[in-house]
Amino acid sequence: IQSYLNQDFEGESEMVILNDSPIVQYDIGESVVGNKHIQIINHPTRFSSIGKKLEFGMKSCVGEYVLRLDDDDILMPNALSLIQTWIGEDPTYDVYRASKFYWFNNNNYNDVREGINTGNTLSRAYINRINFPDKNADEDLDIVFSPGVKMKTVESPPCIMIYRYGNSTY
Repeated sequence: IQSYLNQDFEGESEMVILNDSPIVQYDIGESVVGNKHIQIINHPTRFSSIGKKLEFGMKSCVGEYVLRLDDDDILMPNALSLIQTWIGEDPTYDVYRASKFYWFNNNNYNDVREGINTGNTLSRAYINRINFPDKNADEDLDIVFSPGVKMKTVESPPCIMIYRYGNSTY
């Protein structure tokens, strides 16, 4: 949440947090009380898969573009501004993405790496066409790299996100 709040972007945006753990209920907390740009959805039951959770989450967003960020990842402070620039240069793509992310292992910087989710941003029109898979592994391959997708991959660094591996989300 803090990495979203630290964005240098001044345009319209929202953060949607989707929690499907019936034993954990999130609230916004004091640091973001009254922030109309953050929505937390406490879904009463677990989704059948990550793919179906992504479908519900992405379709719950109201914007024309949706950036996927997992709960253990962190946005760089200029991420939304960079994405807006990419979209402004050519708004006809289905997916906008950096080629790499900053990789941290156990909260220690390790490298700049390529990956499937490098801060992928999907257009609303594309989200409405996706057949979201009902599976828990490689769902990003089916969603982002589906046949016929028009993708803009921007060579990085700069990267727009930190991928954290080997630690919890806390």
